[in-house]
Amino acid sequence: MERKLKIEFEESNVQDSVAYILVSEFDLKPNVLKAEISGDGSGVMILSLVGDEEKLTAAENRLREAGFVVCLTKHITRDDSLCWHCGACESICPAYCFASDKDT
Repeated sequence: MERKLKIEFEESNVQDSVAYILVSEFDLKPNVLKAEISGDGSGVMILSLVGDEEKLTAAENRLREAGFVVCLTKHITRDDSLCWHCGACESICPAYCFASDKDT
């Protein structure tokens, strides 16, 4: 099963290795889609996790206990009948999953 999480951290826990916890304690496969750390040491990370559903839930709880703010990311769908294909969504995508071909 795959689950995407948004993890917010602050200066007090920015040095904790989220990926290490997820792999070593829960045998999950994390993929960091985006991470940002601000000047004050706080930040946010968007993760895609693959693993057993029970382990995913246990990992979320473990991260919360460690002081991280954990949110499930919401799924976004596009209605192609309404989309103008203008490319505006490319500039705001947090995962940079869009690519534009300037020749087309």
